[in-house]
Amino acid sequence: MKSPHDKQARSRRVGMLVRVTRHADRGLLILIIITLVLSAVAGALQSLGLKIVVDAVFDHDFRKAFLATALAALGAGLVGSAGRAMSDAEHVVANRVGLIVDRNTLDLVSNMPGIAHLETPEYLDQLALVRGAGPQLMRAVFTLTRTASLGISMASALVLLAGVHPALIVLPLFAIPTAILVPRSERPVNAARAKAAERQRASTQLHRLFLAPSPAMELRVFGASDHLDERSDRLWREVTRIQLVGALRGAAIASVGWLSLTLGYVGVLWFTARLALRGEASIGDIIMVSQLALVLRGNIAETAEAARQAASALHVADRFVWLEGLHADARAALGSGLPPSEIQRGISLEHVSFSYGDSTDLVLNDVSLTIPPGSTIAVVGNNGAGKSTLVKLLTALYQPTAGVITVDGIALTSIDPTAWRAKLTGAFQDYLR
Repeated sequence: MKSPHDKQARSRRVGMLVRVTRHADRGLLILIIITLVLSAVAGALQSLGLKIVVDAVFDHDFRKAFLATALAALGAGLVGSAGRAMSDAEHVVANRVGLIVDRNTLDLVSNMPGIAHLETPEYLDQLALVRGAGPQLMRAVFTLTRTASLGISMASALVLLAGVHPALIVLPLFAIPTAILVPRSERPVNAARAKAAERQRASTQLHRLFLAPSPAMELRVFGASDHLDERSDRLWREVTRIQLVGALRGAAIASVGWLSLTLGYVGVLWFTARLALRGEASIGDIIMVSQLALVLRGNIAETAEAARQAASALHVADRFVWLEGLHADARAALGSGLPPSEIQRGISLEHVSFSYGDSTDLVLNDVSLTIPPGSTIAVVGNNGAGKSTLVKLLTALYQPTAGVITVDGIALTSIDPTAWRAKLTGAFQDYLR
């Protein structure tokens, strides 16, 4: 039995895909639907036309052969032109919608009330996996329409196969392992990407240090270039190894599915040849069955690929939904009060402690102080002593791990951080970490 959490997850996924589709151009969507229908019947038309042509040649029926040639040509033309038009339209829509989705993602990240999320490995890993992945969400929608088109194509092919012999309609049964295993082959690939995400992000950040003037200068002064370069290369090798293992496992799973389909293809050709030898099928039937088997193989391959893309896109959708949920929770926890127009009693820290992320090492430990209004305070200490952290707490960029900060006796957490920061100004220094 599915848990309520599974149903909620599916509901959120569907809601995400619906919102994505609303951004698409309706004219292009209509074009995609029309080309999908045309490409769905193209393979059956071409196969039927070839059968009639061959049989008409043996019957010396020129008129029938001419008309059948036109039918086969129409099917062949639709296979190429409709498919290309559909692919181009999908590409344009996916990229346009993808830009909107990626922009919305950046808005979610930048509109978080603080900056603690930007120092959380789990958040950064998820963000690295969704950056630039907006087009994948729209392609997930296209897999649904493609599945409907493939259903029409397969139904047309099965009707023609049954006309030769009812037993030939068992061909799709050989595709069941393919339909099951090919989408599942994406699981080890996705797992490998997730496992390697932190290493990949770390390696990229290390290489970027060599490209920015300030850190590049310090790397050379400290003689740390070779060490960090070797560390980055080691991380890249680990990423490559993890992703290669995932890809090989996925390929092995998919290969089993494709082997089953290949056996089915060989079987129907052998069966039709036996029928022709007994005079129960024509040469044209052999040609048509061969073509239809290829059409069905292509349909099943596209269905499996669509399922694989859908599985991959749903993982992306889950990550987008996770980011949205985190953003919504953070916004819901925000204070809504307005800061005082003028501070009367001062800013107080009462037994404030702070540690970064899941670390148990306290950067600030049980700090209590009061800053009177109108006073000038100098915070002095060694590098890493917590000076910048203290200022970031005062500007509500972080929340204390323990204790409370008050402004004229009002808890800072109850004040709208955007309104509070509008009353502040600051300049932060960066250093090589």
